[in-house]
Amino acid sequence: MRRRYLFVFVAVLALGAGVFALSRATTSKPAERANAGPRPVPVTAAEAKAQDVPIILRGLGTVTAFNSVALTSRVEGNITQVNFKEGASCKTLGGRASVGKRLLV
Repeated sequence: MRRRYLFVFVAVLALGAGVFALSRATTSKPAERANAGPRPVPVTAAEAKAQDVPIILRGLGTVTAFNSVALTSRVEGNITQVNFKEGASCKTLGGRASVGKRLLV
């Protein structure tokens, strides 16, 4: 009985070795594939057109400015009168706003 199991084991092992050797002999070798050169890349063409491209950035974190400026006013007080309309052209001379009793240019 032991001889029978031993015979079956050796037969299966020999069959497996034969299949492995046959599969290695029929496949192309990596050196042959490397010498084949670069594979061609498919190229498609499309008509160029101008359009807006949305830019969406999503992320978590902190935004810090590279530069910062501290602004201080040179005149103290509340603006009491504005002497121009929004979008109107202004001459270089003349009062544009009043702060308290002073006229600002």
